[in-house]
Amino acid sequence: MDNGGYFIYDIEEKRFATIPVGHIWVLESLLTDTFFEIAYRDDQIPYKNENEDYPTKVFLKPENIRISLDELMWYKLDEINDFEQIYKSKQVIAINLIDKGFRIFKGEFPLSTDIKIWDIEQFAEYGDEQSKIWINELNETTNGNYDRWKKASKYIGKQKRKNGI
Repeated sequence: MDNGGYFIYDIEEKRFATIPVGHIWVLESLLTDTFFEIAYRDDQIPYKNENEDYPTKVFLKPENIRISLDELMWYKLDEINDFEQIYKSKQVIAINLIDKGFRIFKGEFPLSTDIKIWDIEQFAEYGDEQSKIWINELNETTNGNYDRWKKASKYIGKQKRKNGI
């Protein structure tokens, strides 16, 4: 998990608190006199709309996490030298999107390996059997060491979709 965190300093009391958070770059925060709130940013929710080129999922925004400032573990300023140990001793807060599954895909499934691997991965995750076969072949051929932004044909040659799959 890509960790970051928040550092809160109480100027009057000369004390600090730390809140480790996973994937902090997708969050926004609010600090008041009584609470600290973390929310998932709306602009970080993927696949907000259906796409005709590949299957997309529906994700819902999770509820905000609100922490009363009274519930935080506060440290005296002279303990700042122990910051790294204090930070590592805290449980990381994770806010994850709610995966509601795939929308019904109405477009065309991949006809060949002459497309980006990322696209084939999306179809494989959706459940397309031909795409699953190609992904398995890619993994076997490269030991999973491929650039997903390259065409699959670079690694497994040009192949056409088999009838009935």
